[in-house]
Amino acid sequence: KGGGGGGGDMIASELHRSVGTTLECIGWLSKGCAKLCNAQSSLLQRALDIAVSALALLPRISVVTTSGGKSSSILSSTLLFLHRMLDCLGSGVLPALPQALSRMIAATSPPSSTSSSSPSCDVKGVTEVVTLTNQVIARFKTDSELVMVNVLPDLTRAVLRALDERDRDGLPLIHVKASQEGRELKDLYKIWLQLLQTSCIGNLLHIFTIPQLEGLLQPTVLSVCQGMSSNKG
Repeated sequence: KGGGGGGGDMIASELHRSVGTTLECIGWLSKGCAKLCNAQSSLLQRALDIAVSALALLPRISVVTTSGGKSSSILSSTLLFLHRMLDCLGSGVLPALPQALSRMIAATSPPSSTSSSSPSCDVKGVTEVVTLTNQVIARFKTDSELVMVNVLPDLTRAVLRALDERDRDGLPLIHVKASQEGRELKDLYKIWLQLLQTSCIGNLLHIFTIPQLEGLLQPTVLSVCQGMSSNKG
């Protein structure tokens, strides 16, 4: 069960061996087997169901079993698989995305027992989820609206929380040059801008005005402005 320390490590290791490695293999196999890539593929649909089910464990184990802000192996494996399924299953992947993306967003936040001195999120993990979400919008445009309505509120909160990370002196980490944390936050900021731009091009920017995002529009605009100032010089 989730827990910390060695127990969480064992769960994550076993989950990656039994599920993650298989998802990676199917993802790579799909690149060289055109017949496998179609929306009616029962194998890929079954693998997609398993991937979403495996993600249900992430909020309990991912933060405990990672170090240096790196995403867990099972999260990385599932992300790789989902990127491939966008190409292989086309719109057939859309019904699974709200649950899958929501679970991955939850996995980037630490458990409630995490001490106040620990990072409030896995910045690299948030960046990977934003990257996948951006790809979904770019590929499906308005067809992805239902996915975005379900995912964007929590994703926006996760991004804003990450971009607000501060050092011991209260200085935003994104302004701290020549630091690993600062570089990761700048990477997040860049893909966040791409997602906003892609949303605009895909006629989805209105989603930021839905009731679920109430109160987040102004912080979103501020995050863009603050990020721009952090990249001066």
